[in-house]
Amino acid sequence: MNNPLNKIENHIPLFHSEQILKKYSLLQKINVYLEFLLDYNKKINLVSRETNHQDLLRIAADCLIPFEFIPPPSGRLFDIGPGSGFPSLIIFAAFPEMKGTLIERTGKKTGYLSKAAEFLKINAEIINGNFAEVASKLDKASFDYGFMKLVRPDKQIFSQITSLLKTTGKFIAYKFEGIFNNLITLAWINSLQKQ
Repeated sequence: MNNPLNKIENHIPLFHSEQILKKYSLLQKINVYLEFLLDYNKKINLVSRETNHQDLLRIAADCLIPFEFIPPPSGRLFDIGPGSGFPSLIIFAAFPEMKGTLIERTGKKTGYLSKAAEFLKINAEIINGNFAEVASKLDKASFDYGFMKLVRPDKQIFSQITSLLKTTGKFIAYKFEGIFNNLITLAWINSLQKQ
């Protein structure tokens, strides 16, 4: 049976990983980076061993989807639990003028993030620690953007997120796989900012 959404998706660059990465002139750079990630994944578990290059390409493109609907980020960002580097390393690659702090509680992943940031020539501070503990030591109201992907938030985390963001700051939680769920999450974040 022919899905009518397929016709729409074929005409919208947002639904094609390569096209969104090309828009930011990232396709070649991200392809090389993903090979680096997959090679490092043989040493420590960063992504599922069943995840292939094409899957990672889609995940990388998904990291940039919010910026199809809101202005491009600038200034400073923080990422809670970036693990294998999604979304922050991709955002840094797309917007190299940004600076930021990546907070990862797993020591091995922190080591990977440091090597990946160096590989990508990204200006980021990588901190090994629990977000709740690290956030209390960071300057309040000093970040323009906050990100997290697949981290379960609680009231304390949201309180700390709010304290780190400038009054005009934005927070984006990448919780679910797929574009529509990311858009729902983005809409939810925007509604929180208006309250």
